[in-house]
Amino acid sequence: MKKFTGKTIYLVVPFVLIFFALSAFAGEDGKAKDAYKKGQYEFAVKRLAQKLRDKDDHQDNIRLMEKCVKAAYTSGLREAEDFEMNGDLDGAVDKYTRLRDLSYEVSMLTVYKEVKINGDKRKQLHNFETIDVTNTLKELRRAALNDHYENGLFFEQQKDWRRAAVAYRHARAYQQNYKDVAVRYEACRKKGMIKIAVMPFDNLSGHYEFGAMGDYLSAQIVSSSIDANPEFIQFISREYLDQLLSEQGFQSSDVVDPQSAVKIGKMIGVHGFVFGKIYSIIPNTPPDLKANYNKQGTIKVYDEDKKKSIKVPTFCNYTVIERSRSVRVQASYQVILVETGEIVSSETLTQDQRDACSWIIVNRGNEELIPRNHRNKVTPGGQRQLSATEMLVSDAAMTMAKQLAEKLVARFES
Repeated sequence: MKKFTGKTIYLVVPFVLIFFALSAFAGEDGKAKDAYKKGQYEFAVKRLAQKLRDKDDHQDNIRLMEKCVKAAYTSGLREAEDFEMNGDLDGAVDKYTRLRDLSYEVSMLTVYKEVKINGDKRKQLHNFETIDVTNTLKELRRAALNDHYENGLFFEQQKDWRRAAVAYRHARAYQQNYKDVAVRYEACRKKGMIKIAVMPFDNLSGHYEFGAMGDYLSAQIVSSSIDANPEFIQFISREYLDQLLSEQGFQSSDVVDPQSAVKIGKMIGVHGFVFGKIYSIIPNTPPDLKANYNKQGTIKVYDEDKKKSIKVPTFCNYTVIERSRSVRVQASYQVILVETGEIVSSETLTQDQRDACSWIIVNRGNEELIPRNHRNKVTPGGQRQLSATEMLVSDAAMTMAKQLAEKLVARFES
């Protein structure tokens, strides 16, 4: 194999740089051209704008931009008008807003187009076509604002509190201080709110060395649910539930179970309860897996006497070691509605959590013979301490809580 010299590199690199420099500006931008052919005009305009900011006199891209801009305006106006005709004012506002922003981006470009003057080619400042939808956008925003507000009033009269709150929220998106929209939104939201209490899960796994897992799981469900920022759900913590029960003469939330949930829920104003059980916590730390390999082969070395690379036989004896630890947590839950006493949702959940690492020990020989498929097994950091079982159990419970929180929010927010 020929050995590269400094001189060779010196000759090759400039050639490569010149090649890429020339090819970078040859022809229209490929992605923009493909997008234009597919009717993705807005993307094409944004792509070309980025390219023209880098190279302001790229003639092919300038010509393509002219076509893309015109097509983007034409198709965008047609889509906006379709939204208006179908009564979707929000869709129309969004489309006109995007057209306004696109036109502004195009207007801020500084490019130089090649023109012929008296037979000579010259480059002069070129302005792309722009579009002014300011007045149309203002009128539509005003119409959409009023439309949502009127819808809110209608649903409020029907005592459809949630739909009223949603309509007022949409109105506030256009103007926060419009009439009394903020007050009406908050009042309707509160009337449409439901309170959900997540009770501590019963730990039936027989594993108590990981702490109060039932309390931990329920607390994480509440926390993850609150993080989702639901509009119409108030998740009740155990402390607040104890306070509500205390006001009714109960000692603690321990008195609440699936049989008493309906009666107690009506007394304290809770609309739903989540009960659950942890059936099993299965930790597993198997022995390290070890596999020994002996590879024979050749490697290339540079022979100083012969002034060339030669192949020499060699071998490698090595061991691939895999270490792992895992846990499996199984739990079930049920959701009871206080108003009807109905179990509206129930499910069994299984969550696996695993940590592992792999590394290679070279016993003898040349490690260059270790094949790629074995090298790829090595984890970042190689040999290390695995996460403790307690941490894996905690992580599994956290993941399970997030999944259940998503289900609860989806169930009660709709």
